[in-house]
Amino acid sequence: MGAVDAARYLTPSSHLIYCAFDEADPAVIFLRKQLQAGGFDDRSNVQILTGRNAHTRNPKLDNIAQAYAVAPTDQIIFMDGNLRFGPHYVDAICADWESQIDVLSTSPVTTDEHGVWAYFEAAVLNLSHARWLHALARSGFPFAHGKLLAFRKSWLEGQGGFAKLHAKRAEDTALVALARNAGARIALTSQHQEIPLGKRLAGDVFARNLRWRFLRSRDLCFGYAMEPLSAIWFVLVIVGVLAAQLDLPIGLTIIAVWIVLHLSECWAWARVVRRWSPMMHLGLVLRDILEPFLWVLGWWLWRHRGWRDLSSAKSAKPSSDAR
Repeated sequence: MGAVDAARYLTPSSHLIYCAFDEADPAVIFLRKQLQAGGFDDRSNVQILTGRNAHTRNPKLDNIAQAYAVAPTDQIIFMDGNLRFGPHYVDAICADWESQIDVLSTSPVTTDEHGVWAYFEAAVLNLSHARWLHALARSGFPFAHGKLLAFRKSWLEGQGGFAKLHAKRAEDTALVALARNAGARIALTSQHQEIPLGKRLAGDVFARNLRWRFLRSRDLCFGYAMEPLSAIWFVLVIVGVLAAQLDLPIGLTIIAVWIVLHLSECWAWARVVRRWSPMMHLGLVLRDILEPFLWVLGWWLWRHRGWRDLSSAKSAKPSSDAR
């Protein structure tokens, strides 16, 4: 539970503000019990805010708006409540936060996957999504991931304030647009933050992936159009074309190249998460089969305004930590 980890590892100069719409939120109940029992070293640095004062198209921003308003520090970190943090996580983030960096984000990695669809989502996040995030960062067009967004409050106020984050459907996309328009620098943290997945249902995984793709195709058209450049399926298409041109057996060539890429990705995945599971292979196979269709569906949803069909995929009661 990210809120509990965050509270447990707070530094003396940092503050945790946990936001939820409902007092019955499990994390709220647990945090209040811990506060009453003296479970944290410095209870004065932990604050819980509940309720909803706004109803916009982005429930997450509605949730953390009150935390932003009362945050006592200039350095702000928005982080999702399901992130897992270890000791010194604030120090590690701040160490990456150089004076010339205006927006800092992270490339999350998954953990505790259970079931084939959890491993499929892990393959998308740990490899496809992470590879594209780092490719964009190295090419000079970095993007911020909404799981963790860090910035200076004074900087955001100079760009028009918190309301500007509602300019697009997703807060990370809006923050990136603000930063790019202002010529600000965006960077990724040197350390990954973990997302425990648990068990995932196929319908939820598809709805979530399609929603992500819809948002990217709508607000980041050029970047979304270029995403296949880092995808395995696109590489295999190029290999097939080259094999045909060189009069090589197309099927065998594609399979041979895919096996090499598959094994290298398994090695990279295991190296990042420091573990290995046979289910990784199945997750990667599913990703390689489904990813081209999901990419095309992302374009189709944007063209036919399919957001209404996917809006239920976004939780109506999100919880977030804001520090």
